[in-house]
Amino acid sequence: MNYLIEELQKTDIEVFYLFDLRCIGDYQEIPEERKVYMKGSLMTRYRFYKNNKNKFSKVFCFANTPPPIKLKCKVFVYFHNVSLIYQPQNYGFKERFLKKIKMYFIRVINNKNYTYIVQTNFVAQKLKKVIRNEVLILPFFKLSTPSKEGFIKKKDHFVYISNGNTHKNHEILLSAWGKLGEKSLFPTLHLTITSNYTDLIGKIECLKTQGVKIENHGYCDPIFLYEISKFSIYPSLTESFGLGIIEAINYECEIICSDLQYAYEVCSPKDVFNPFDIDSIVNAVERAMFSKINEYETKPVISNKINELLNILK
Repeated sequence: MNYLIEELQKTDIEVFYLFDLRCIGDYQEIPEERKVYMKGSLMTRYRFYKNNKNKFSKVFCFANTPPPIKLKCKVFVYFHNVSLIYQPQNYGFKERFLKKIKMYFIRVINNKNYTYIVQTNFVAQKLKKVIRNEVLILPFFKLSTPSKEGFIKKKDHFVYISNGNTHKNHEILLSAWGKLGEKSLFPTLHLTITSNYTDLIGKIECLKTQGVKIENHGYCDPIFLYEISKFSIYPSLTESFGLGIIEAINYECEIICSDLQYAYEVCSPKDVFNPFDIDSIVNAVERAMFSKINEYETKPVISNKINELLNILK
């Protein structure tokens, strides 16, 4: 979102921003008359659109959900949560039920004239099964510039930049690292799981007492972790985009990931594994650790479409 706002501010498009109240104090560069901060609830959004529905020629909704009232102007909905449509098998009943309820609500307030924007063909295919709207594929992303001095990567270091959401599949990954330890293999795994995922934090601490090398950095700037890690391991069960893969490629991490469609939408990886099979992950890590090839093998297959997105908003 920050990148989109940054690019919008460079254009001559007249934009009024509707920000969540939790962002108050941010975006000071935007004039007060062109923004409003309010509680991110259905009722506050409803009141805003009801009172201002005739003031806009286009509306762009960033977080999956269309406006709570039907608008006659052109509406674009940026849909970036594929788990609302498709829930991996490790989701529990409650989590699956809540996702389905939210998707049902989106369909109720949807209008056939709205246009949805997604990041990959994988998400477009899933979305077209539940709505009949036009769907555009316009991924956009901002990448930091690697240090001109370069960086020294450690061949036994693996990184997974992700929080502990269910579909991110940390449980299986941690079990695989435990099994590597049982085989007297101790590669270092860098994680970024926040403290509210207590079960995962507890499992990490237990494995560390057994000599398994796992460093959990919590929420942090991941650049240093990309710079020192030879490999980015990505066991996620589903992704709307897989930005972590793109970031890792930017820092020349070899990608070892789930053998699933979302990953191939972003890159041609060095190696893949079955994300439901602990042994499959263990074998992939072993192959990576003892690989003799020095040339960078991972190839990106996606490009930044920010300019195309800005054009449709003009």
